[in-house]
Amino acid sequence: MEGREGAIASLLLSEIRRMAVTPSDLPMPRDPRLLRVCHALMDDPADQRDLDEWASLAAMGRRTFTRAFRRETGAGLATWRQQVRLMAAIPMIEAGKPVAIVAYEVGYESPSAFTATFHRVFGMPPSVFINQPRDEQD
Repeated sequence: MEGREGAIASLLLSEIRRMAVTPSDLPMPRDPRLLRVCHALMDDPADQRDLDEWASLAAMGRRTFTRAFRRETGAGLATWRQQVRLMAAIPMIEAGKPVAIVAYEVGYESPSAFTATFHRVFGMPPSVFINQPRDEQD
């Protein structure tokens, strides 16, 4: 990217790299039943349980679970899980793991699905993200 958009993307990436991004930076629910779900996802971002199984883990009905999760985190489960997966992927990508392996390890069904999500969220594919210059930390 060039021009203003390129400069903004570059600045954002620089700031992302300077932050110690961890899943704990995500909005966490206070309800212990919902926390059980969040901790399970942070422990294993690739966990493929569906919404009904997560609701069951929280000992809630599906509708109650989805409403409570959104109320307490400000996001739906799918969006929240996507953020966990992307945060888990960044250190792996920066460590030089192949994108295809990272995609599967964080729970995507294909490298192309992972790359599309990564690109939509960060404004560039993982291959470009990897090659961005790193700012020296103070």
